[in-house]
Amino acid sequence: MAIWKNTTNFALLKTNESNIIMTRRTIITVFALIAYTCMMAQSYSNLWKQVETARTKDMPKDELAVLDKICRKAENERQYGHMLKAMMQSAVAAHN
Repeated sequence: MAIWKNTTNFALLKTNESNIIMTRRTIITVFALIAYTCMMAQSYSNLWKQVETARTKDMPKDELAVLDKICRKAENERQYGHMLKAMMQSAVAAHN
């Protein structure tokens, strides 16, 4: 009877350790996803600021280059809103 009790305690201890490890992994994964999302949002906002700066300085080649970067990045990340906006603004910039 004493052996069974020790085995049960060991099994519970092992289960608790694996639960703690899984909880830590889950927390780290959630924080990594949040950080990645924030980086992507900042990246697009920085690119759009570069487009606006190039437009106000009347530098159409730079504006088109940044818009092309946005199109490629958005296509790879399947961010079709950014891609559509960049394509439309590229058409307008190329026309001017």
